[in-house]
Amino acid sequence: MVERFITELPTHYPTITIHNYVIMPNHIHLLVELCDNTCEQDCLPLHKIMQAFKSITTREAWSYGLKQLWQRSFYDHIIRNEADYRRIWNYIETNPLRWTDDMYYCPDDTSYYF
Repeated sequence: MVERFITELPTHYPTITIHNYVIMPNHIHLLVELCDNTCEQDCLPLHKIMQAFKSITTREAWSYGLKQLWQRSFYDHIIRNEADYRRIWNYIETNPLRWTDDMYYCPDDTSYYF
C-alpha cells in the first residue's frame, strides 16, 4: 500500500521526481527531487508533500485496522552535490541489509507487516 502511494506521488505532484526509495518494516527512505529550475514557482515545499502522503496512507492504513502509521515529523537532507547524491542513493539501496542492526529490530515481531 505504501509503495503504491510512493509511486503515485509524481502523478499528484508533477514537479517532483522519485529517484529512489526503500520501504523498511518501521520507516521509509525517499530520494525526492522537488523540482528543477524551470518550475520553482509551482514547486510545493517538501513538508506539504509529506503531510499529504502521510495523511492519505494513514487513512488507507485505518482500513487495515492500523491505528498509527507514521511518526509526527520526518527527517530531511538537502543533497548539495553528486557525491552526496551517490552516498544517499547507496544508503537507501543498502538500508535493508542493516535492518537487523536497527534499534527497533525484533526477529520475533511481525506486527509491522501488513
